[in-house]
Amino acid sequence: MGGRSASPRVRMSAEALAFSKRVRSGPFKRSLVALIGSEIREMGREPIQSIVDEKLVRSALSSWDPAALRPEIVAELTVFVMGESEARLRKQRKSIDQLIDRDVLDEVDRLISSDLASPAAAAEIVTQMLRQEFIGKLFAEIIHSAIISFNKRVNPLFGGIASAVLEDQIRGFIALGMPMLQEQAVSFVLSQGNQKVAADLVRGVARAIRAEPVANLVLRTSGEQRRNLEAALARILASEFVQKATSETLVGLFDALYPRLRKLRLDEVFDTELLVGAFAEPIAGLSVNALARPRAAALLSE
Repeated sequence: MGGRSASPRVRMSAEALAFSKRVRSGPFKRSLVALIGSEIREMGREPIQSIVDEKLVRSALSSWDPAALRPEIVAELTVFVMGESEARLRKQRKSIDQLIDRDVLDEVDRLISSDLASPAAAAEIVTQMLRQEFIGKLFAEIIHSAIISFNKRVNPLFGGIASAVLEDQIRGFIALGMPMLQEQAVSFVLSQGNQKVAADLVRGVARAIRAEPVANLVLRTSGEQRRNLEAALARILASEFVQKATSETLVGLFDALYPRLRKLRLDEVFDTELLVGAFAEPIAGLSVNALARPRAAALLSE
């Protein structure tokens, strides 16, 4: 099989070997962990602008080329993670309400129950739903069933034959009037006095989703759908628009956030002790592995 040949092994001198061995030793790593922890604590007392080089970060973000990430691999990994998540969630019989801490749910309930900043936005959501073809067909089916049921109750002669004969006429009549009925429903929702009703509907849908078992909320995707999604993602990620928009978005976020953060101390934004616990040992481990590699050991042992 073809492929790239392995990199030639670097021969290490006695000094480099000794340096590599010392770097990998337990005492050195413990000292490095302690050093990194001390540095994080010390940086916590400094303003962010003294730690972060604004020009350097902005330049790096501006020059970041998304093409450095292979679109095909990113798409493949994304779809793989989605598939794994889908399989795991399909086994989850508990609802979101049962999975989330009670204090968090109380906060969510307060947000849902509070007055919306823009009730008209909720009304617009409901409006778009009402104009969907599926909703129109649902209304038509309900009205059709109601007419048939009503006739059977009030007219004893209205039986199976009459129902079959009139079925097409009834459905045709309903289809003719459905666009007008949908627009009347839209007008009802958009009227100032009924926007609260629309907001209540949106809240009710949110609560219903929370109460449903998670497995029932997961869309099942076939192998073909995943392959199509992977191919589409790869094309999107490789598109000129996404390539350009990625770096512009990163720079825009940095420009928006950094002025608000630069004068704050690091320990005002993060709990530095938690940072030490989370990052000191992993950073030390990565550093040890990097320093002990043949070329680095050869350079640093000189």
